[in-house]
Amino acid sequence: MISTIGDEHVEREERVGSADSIGLFTVRSGGHSPLSCAANLQHSLEIDLSPFNEEKPSGDGSCTKIGTGARWGDVSMALDARGLAVVGAMASHVGIGGVTLGDSNVINYEIVLANITVITASETVHSNLWEALKGGSNNFGIVTHFTVRSSPSTNVWSNFLYIGPGQYQKVLSAFHQAVRNVDPNTPDNSTPDEGAAGPLACFTILQQSLFHVQVISNNLVHTRPPPQRSSLTSSWPGVWVDSSFKSIWRFRSTLSMGSMTSATDGTNALSSLVKRQLLATTTFKNDPRTIDAAHKAYSAGLQSLCSARVKDLSFTLVLQPLVPAWACKGDPNPCGFDAPS
Repeated sequence: MISTIGDEHVEREERVGSADSIGLFTVRSGGHSPLSCAANLQHSLEIDLSPFNEEKPSGDGSCTKIGTGARWGDVSMALDARGLAVVGAMASHVGIGGVTLGDSNVINYEIVLANITVITASETVHSNLWEALKGGSNNFGIVTHFTVRSSPSTNVWSNFLYIGPGQYQKVLSAFHQAVRNVDPNTPDNSTPDEGAAGPLACFTILQQSLFHVQVISNNLVHTRPPPQRSSLTSSWPGVWVDSSFKSIWRFRSTLSMGSMTSATDGTNALSSLVKRQLLATTTFKNDPRTIDAAHKAYSAGLQSLCSARVKDLSFTLVLQPLVPAWACKGDPNPCGFDAPS
């Protein structure tokens, strides 16, 4: 593969006179992203890393070597069999490469450099490159394998509540309060629930040619449910049992105990794998008025989309908490940067 890329580079330079005048190559790992040009460019060569798709836990279970071309569903399935888990994506169809670059749990990277040598970058070997790959964007090389920390794991309590659109105000309020409850930096919250994750609050419209359907889906997760809890939705664990989500009427619930694989499969079920997508993100504080304003902006956009009657359109607003304490869990300096002098 490496020599082929080198030959292609030389040939294209000879044809066009400059390597800058035409795209040389792009890299595709799991191939999850539905965005145009996420892993391809016009007139360029695509390097497909899907053959690098193995998952190899160490003998003691402390780490796992993962091929860049694998997807998280494959990883979860392999680790479930060993009672292990690693930090990864919430949906099983997501590829390894894009999510894991920048991950503080990576012990080392196997990477192909521009001079076609293959090296391993870790905290002790090629440490500058190791730090750069932990959040320094791209173009340092092509990562073919990640070795990441793994830890013991059992079944988790997770999945979705499906709620009618008329209860959006209750959902927004429950979301705000739940994020306060899981954030250890919230005043008067000295004992946050370490097992709680989420919530996700998803507001979706499904448009057909002559009609549309709106639905709210809420994802709740608990990674340390008591062993005596059953799969019944009445047996909500930890902080969720006292949350406002429990009292909101829903027409369907898939919340249950299951493996990490079933949890990521449940999230993946709400994603379209065949439609083109356009994504945009923004970040704001967990403030009730700001959350309400975000929902109002989304609702205003619905009116013009519904009047256009775009068949098979799906338009979703997703509220997802990003608690700073979670990013630093286990390490106050997750990227390993030196303190300023």
